[in-house]
Amino acid sequence: DRNVKIAIIDDGINRNLSELASVNFVSPYNTLTGVATDTCSTGNHANAIASIIAANHNQGPMAGIVPNISLMNIFIDFDNLSSYKISRGIMWAVNNGADIINCSWGAHPDVNLGFYNSLKSEQLEEALDSALYNGRNGKGCVVVFAAGNEHRSTCSYPASYNPDLLVVGSVDIT
Repeated sequence: DRNVKIAIIDDGINRNLSELASVNFVSPYNTLTGVATDTCSTGNHANAIASIIAANHNQGPMAGIVPNISLMNIFIDFDNLSSYKISRGIMWAVNNGADIINCSWGAHPDVNLGFYNSLKSEQLEEALDSALYNGRNGKGCVVVFAAGNEHRSTCSYPASYNPDLLVVGSVDIT
């Protein structure tokens, strides 16, 4: 249903990918500049997430879970990441009608875990609470975070902030 809006807060979606040709892109935002514009980075993480969510069901290599929804491309620059910019992205999503907010990034083994902990701020937590409890006209948004990528048995921040966040992790056979 194109009325369902999923905000992907990540490194920028390339809306020209053939697998995303039928996606309805709405309300883009760049947290670095504070401008409502589509931003595509040289990274591929947001493209992969967008494809898992909404890729066309065609002869291509991907088939999205829900290909007929609307996506919000909310760009964050991981080289200039701050709780302020993440908060701006979350509030943009809430104020522009996101039903689901996806933040499927977290500490990576080659990134100092302390960096993600340094994002802890009242401003970020207020933005998350606003999304969880006030988004969708008071019904609350579903907010998804990655548990983290640091091979630990605990969640990294901000996924660990609130038990009402939907936190996704994985395991392997070892």
